[in-house]
Amino acid sequence: GPFGGAGDSRAALLAFMADRLSYLLEQRGFDVRSVRAVMHAGVEHISPLEARQKLEGLSQLTRSEALLAVAALLKRVKNITRGVTAPADAAEASAQRAALTEPAEVALAADLDARAPGISAAAARGDYREAFAGIGALQPTVTKFFDDVLVMAEDPSLRAARLGLVARLRDLILDIADI
Repeated sequence: GPFGGAGDSRAALLAFMADRLSYLLEQRGFDVRSVRAVMHAGVEHISPLEARQKLEGLSQLTRSEALLAVAALLKRVKNITRGVTAPADAAEASAQRAALTEPAEVALAADLDARAPGISAAAARGDYREAFAGIGALQPTVTKFFDDVLVMAEDPSLRAARLGLVARLRDLILDIADI
């Protein structure tokens, strides 16, 4: 028909809804960048209530140095892990884990193991303040990892293990918001 296929009208509707929701949230005084961060996965993946809860959690922590530092590192993380998936099955995960020997990468893996369940659980129950605080708490180990470890190691299995670790970090954060 003259108005394009069903796919086009669905895309147009979703774009319109995303636009309206972003506008309403900005009108309520939320920071434009924060609105973009919580809407990153698309309007079909977030309810208006969830968006508002995430924004409230973020706004309480936008002055958090640790969270800002993690946000800055996330940019780097996304660049180097483009196209990389975190290990899905336990066997691959433990094989990758065994390849990690540098103190800073072992520390990051351990910190992720310790904090990820709490971060995900907090997000699942809508306590985004706690989820973002947990992400911020990863900052020292994430920073040290990037200072001390060459992710793109020459050894392919070591490189894969390091990229897998960084992809885990990326997915943990992006599940909540693209800070």
